[in-house]
Amino acid sequence: MRALIFSFLVFAATSTAFAKETVLDLKAKPFAEQAEAIKVDLATGVKYREISNDDRNRVSYLLNRMGSRIEEAGGVDRLPPLIQVDVFNDQESVNTILTRASEDSRMVCRREKTTGTNATTNRCMTVADRRRHSEASREWLRKGVRQMAPGN
Repeated sequence: MRALIFSFLVFAATSTAFAKETVLDLKAKPFAEQAEAIKVDLATGVKYREISNDDRNRVSYLLNRMGSRIEEAGGVDRLPPLIQVDVFNDQESVNTILTRASEDSRMVCRREKTTGTNATTNRCMTVADRRRHSEASREWLRKGVRQMAPGN
């Protein structure tokens, strides 16, 4: 019995530890406070450095729409059911966009050896930069191999 209870507690602890962090949670803090913090993060360009202008504008639009609906109703708890669904969907869209932008903005550093030397250097790039660099390298190889093929 103790083993069963212990395993349940371990499972519960690990599931909450690895739960996905949400950027915007209407039940955790007042909406205005969260929206302002997100707008500051977007304006500074540090946390969401890799967000596109379209996504930045979409987040601003959704935050403004959510804010006006919550303000009109007098609070999140007073929203009519249909509007609650819309606000929840807007919240999920904001969280998805900002989570993706935050993950793409994460800095990753690697120790690399420079060709021709034994010296290693640190090379740091964002996840999005690494992806773009990898795609450009693949494209360069694909084009280069095609041009070098016999008969071209």
